[in-house]
Amino acid sequence: MSQFSSGFWDLYIGIITLVSILGCAVLLLVQSVQRAPGAETSGHVWDEDLKEYNNPLPRWWMWMFYLTIAFSLGYLVLYPGLGSFRGTLGWTQLSQFEAEQRKAEQEFGGLYEKYAA
Repeated sequence: MSQFSSGFWDLYIGIITLVSILGCAVLLLVQSVQRAPGAETSGHVWDEDLKEYNNPLPRWWMWMFYLTIAFSLGYLVLYPGLGSFRGTLGWTQLSQFEAEQRKAEQEFGGLYEKYAA
């Protein structure tokens, strides 16, 4: 159940989320372009001779970012995270809470009511 009076915020949250993930993917694609070999530095020099080279990210690091993006998209499809989209699993925190309450009732029985009051 939405606590807002219009669907604008649901749409706003969904768009911001997807645009952010897409922006990360585009940034990674731009950074993964192989540069011509050479001594290209960023211009920063420390301790008189220590230079910062402008190298691309390591490949394993890039693949970890790609896996993170794929995981986030899969998570958003399965669970609620895009505004009013309920996710394909239909999970809600209220149903999770109620399931845990039922489990506690079965496990502890009368003790739960005795000390909860």
